[in-house]
Amino acid sequence: MVMNNKWFLHLKSPILFCLILLLVAAPHSNAQLQILVPQKTHPDLEEVLLNWQNKAASYKAIRGSFKRSLFDRVLSIEKRSEGKFYFEKQAVSRFDTYEPIFVQSDKSYNKFETKGLPYKVISSGAKKWINNSQESILVNDKKLTFEIVPIDLIQKKSHDNIMEIPPSFFFEMTVVRAKELFEIKLIENSKNHIILVLKPFDINGRNINSCLIKVVLNHKTYLPKEVQISFPRRLQFVYYTFEEVETQKTNVDRNLWLKGFFDDNCSFYPDLAQYKQKERVRQPIGMKLVPSITGLHASKAEFILKRSGFKTRFVAGPYAEVGEKIFEVCGQDPAAETFAKEGSTVKVFVLSRRKSASNKTKDLHSPSFIR
Repeated sequence: MVMNNKWFLHLKSPILFCLILLLVAAPHSNAQLQILVPQKTHPDLEEVLLNWQNKAASYKAIRGSFKRSLFDRVLSIEKRSEGKFYFEKQAVSRFDTYEPIFVQSDKSYNKFETKGLPYKVISSGAKKWINNSQESILVNDKKLTFEIVPIDLIQKKSHDNIMEIPPSFFFEMTVVRAKELFEIKLIENSKNHIILVLKPFDINGRNINSCLIKVVLNHKTYLPKEVQISFPRRLQFVYYTFEEVETQKTNVDRNLWLKGFFDDNCSFYPDLAQYKQKERVRQPIGMKLVPSITGLHASKAEFILKRSGFKTRFVAGPYAEVGEKIFEVCGQDPAAETFAKEGSTVKVFVLSRRKSASNKTKDLHSPSFIR
């Protein structure tokens, strides 16, 4: 069974939202489930959820292709990737991303602009995630390396996470579980598609107002045609579209079905004979990775640090020379790609305006100077 997706949801606003991990759909403990109280829903929604549950239960395995765009309003960039995916029950999956062909006029992608200028399009990179329910293998074809990633670390990943496309939207989305995890609204139920908007609950059954997920389902198969993930506070937005989706309703030989499906012409596991294993550095408890902010304007740097879990202290650095921009970040402490305590302060050095003969560094405790 093949689903061809030629319909795309056009956003009417340029306001971008942020990436939210769909791992909120991961199972909670039994104690947590007792706290959650399913909400009452409209009869039409009950029918849609029941059909979704029954269809999802009939699929043993799913494969297809996708397009993914991560829009960042702060940096005015779009990280674009294309690829193929495979899911089966019991958390076995593979997710390959390829280097897309960058065509700014490509109508298959949504367009976003800032002050009339289109977002800069960059690649998310070519990678492979292979998950066997015990651990995941992250393969970097460009560097010819691979990493073994424990399941507990996968749940902390974000932009490159295989779990961004949640198996729960393909499998095991029961009516009871859906209403425990989300506040659900039925936006449209037509012959073309079904549109649902989901707001996740926390473990106490409270609505997380800052999160929003939109799922567009095929009316016949109840498989996702699109998944949009937004988080306004982070000013990021992730947009997936799925095409050429095929399903298996009976148990089949996985390697036989996937033979030649992925570009490396292997079956489920790629051939890593020529690859070097890279040791993954575990993130210390209570620590977070410091982002790179060099070259950004001070206001953008402050926002990037805030959404990464850090406070900011601005420090006046060297005077801006001809051709350089005042308040552009020229250094940071701690350095980028190092770990620092969550909630700690990052010193941000910015190019300053020449006001006197003194070039003594001045500590600016407030970012008000950038306004």
